[in-house]
Amino acid sequence: MSMKGIFEQVISRGGFDLSALLARIDEYHISGKLDDDERDALYAEARAHDAYQAGDKVTYNGGHYICKLANCVWSPADYPAGWEVQA
Repeated sequence: MSMKGIFEQVISRGGFDLSALLARIDEYHISGKLDDDERDALYAEARAHDAYQAGDKVTYNGGHYICKLANCVWSPADYPAGWEVQA
């Protein structure tokens, strides 16, 4: 099974530590075990109605961001100061 498949199984079962899971996704991406498309598919697509916590990672309009606020309900476009752009 691919790394993407393993992460998808973990996500579908729920009950995981989101920060730890996203850190592992990044670790596998950096090590070359996940390509850009696989990482993008695993990152959550930011939605205006979701409340994000500091450290949450999202993909929004093709860019990757880390939330800098607790209970952030704004997209990176609506409140750029609440998000850190990732390369």
